[in-house]
Amino acid sequence: MVLAALGLTTGAVPARPGAGPGPSIRVGPAAGPPSTTVPGGSSHAVVVVPPPAPTPSRAAAPGAPRAGAASDAVDSGAPGRPRGWQRLQRREQLATAFGWVRNVGAIVILFAGWQVWGTSISQRQAQQSLGSDFRAAAGHHTAASGTEPLIAAGSRIAQPQDGSVVARLQIPALGVDQYVVQGTAEGDLAKGPGHYQGTAMPGQGGNVAIAGHRTTYGAPFNNLDQLALGDPVVLTADSGRRFEYVVSQRPQAVAPSDVSVLRFFGDNRLTLTTCNPRFSASQRLVVVATLRTPVAQAPGAVGHERASTRPGGGGSVGWNLVYLPAALAVLAVMVLLGV
Repeated sequence: MVLAALGLTTGAVPARPGAGPGPSIRVGPAAGPPSTTVPGGSSHAVVVVPPPAPTPSRAAAPGAPRAGAASDAVDSGAPGRPRGWQRLQRREQLATAFGWVRNVGAIVILFAGWQVWGTSISQRQAQQSLGSDFRAAAGHHTAASGTEPLIAAGSRIAQPQDGSVVARLQIPALGVDQYVVQGTAEGDLAKGPGHYQGTAMPGQGGNVAIAGHRTTYGAPFNNLDQLALGDPVVLTADSGRRFEYVVSQRPQAVAPSDVSVLRFFGDNRLTLTTCNPRFSASQRLVVVATLRTPVAQAPGAVGHERASTRPGGGGSVGWNLVYLPAALAVLAVMVLLGV
């Protein structure tokens, strides 16, 4: 009766209508210190039983964490790291390697682009400057001494400065119209075709030898192998005098060390050389053209030209390899950094 007056029973207290599951209160013999003294001398402990955990529904709400998610998010082999971190790390490494390959490829492409197009732009600018110098020199000679005859082969004449303009070369069959500079060094050929030092000067009898690039720096001799017998070649000296040559020998390939094509042969000829095949310097392509109007040679011409003839190293080079060691060094450093 006392328990009924207090609203306590030995069973669970009925839940209020509409209320959710709550803690149930049970009364039993005190096993420990009494928490509530019941009037009448009987001491019982009031035990509060927590409600049972709700059973998760089969269809969980979207985004709600599922049971065991914490254990799934942790890699058993690497505590504290999310599952799949190794795959992410491999992807980052592949992305880094791809970035280095892309950068190296870009440098190689830029270097090749400069060789093909950049050098042509610089050569075109140099040709414009040489053209101004040539017109000034030709006008000065014409005003001073009129038309000059062909200088006899073997005559000792002053050698112009390396890189200065000495003639104008025109090959109508190939569409070539270039100003020729003195010398065949790499810096000379970067401006245009170069005259071999030691051979006859333009406007002089003997063997006038000229070298030119075939693939870079405007590639003035790119199609030299297409010349046919009888094709005209016009060479205008800085004196303003025009000399017309005719191709008399088919283009032929010789070894780069073969300098016999530059010696004096007893006639008045123009020898054009370039690298062969394209993009290689394994051979030297030679084209010979003979002057239309023969001119008698001065005595001692043969000995003079043979003694002074020497080949230029740049005449047989298709690519400008001056910066190749530096480019390879940069490439090697980038590859090592990428690794």
